[in-house]
Amino acid sequence: MRRAVIAVVLALAACCSGASPKPSPSASGPFRLPAGVQQLKLDGTPIGIAVSGATAWVALAGFNRVVPVGLGAQLRLGAPHPAGKTPLRVVVASDGVWATSFGNGRLVRVSPSRRVIKAGDEPEGIVTTTDDALWVVDQSNGRVLRFAPGTRKLTGTADVGVEPRLLAANGTGVVVSSFGDGTITAVDAHLQARTSKPLCTGAQGVAVKDDAVVVACTGSNEVVFADLARLHVTGRIALHEPDALAYTADGTLLVGEQRGPSVVAVHDGKVGCRVTVGVQPDVSDANVGLAPLPDGGAVLTSPDVDGFYRVSATALGTC
Repeated sequence: MRRAVIAVVLALAACCSGASPKPSPSASGPFRLPAGVQQLKLDGTPIGIAVSGATAWVALAGFNRVVPVGLGAQLRLGAPHPAGKTPLRVVVASDGVWATSFGNGRLVRVSPSRRVIKAGDEPEGIVTTTDDALWVVDQSNGRVLRFAPGTRKLTGTADVGVEPRLLAANGTGVVVSSFGDGTITAVDAHLQARTSKPLCTGAQGVAVKDDAVVVACTGSNEVVFADLARLHVTGRIALHEPDALAYTADGTLLVGEQRGPSVVAVHDGKVGCRVTVGVQPDVSDANVGLAPLPDGGAVLTSPDVDGFYRVSATALGTC
């Protein structure tokens, strides 16, 4: 199933590597970016994104590259770095910037120097934990891989749900979302795993804060909250194709929606501002990427329109 999605992503990159499609005009005229939003066109199907300081690192799945974007007063595109075949996600660790190469089963360090490690068959989600270990979702094998700090040697694996996608750090462990069966799996540093009952349809983005875990469910159009101790549902919020999740420093939950795409701010389980940066309808699993900024804003990627967006904290707090 995921191979079909990747085929769509690559098809988008092939057809749209020139000028990006213009948004459809609305009844009130052409779409205009909201105040507090900056856009940078990124050819090559941008998906995964990670922020370090004043730089966002973005995976271009269609061009097999990871590119840095400077987050100064003006967005500036840096030199691209080779990242294997179909890089999907990016993380910044103590030893550099790593990307998952979905197309050839590799973990690729793109900066400051290149390094390549075997990482299952179809790696996607990647995070670093508080002990500086790297954790990678091996999607086709239904497991998560842990790579040791320093050496980056594989220390072991843990089985998770069906068709896992993404993961979030939880101290020295992780929580993994599984798209195929709608479950989440908590895995500790010793690779002991606990998997929930199905929570929703199409579990995708996942985030952890304190003693709670949040999962974005694209199939059932909701964000689901669960407690970490028992992995039981504690609440649900209806949204429009929620996909990516991230917490800001002040504890605001940000949700990247595929439709639009949009960024939604959620405070204490209640929907706040929605900032829509485009007019795309349903995008058929063309995942968005999302990362928080230190000032409370966010950066968002949309492979459907080859777009990179910076959304200010003011825009997310004023509606």
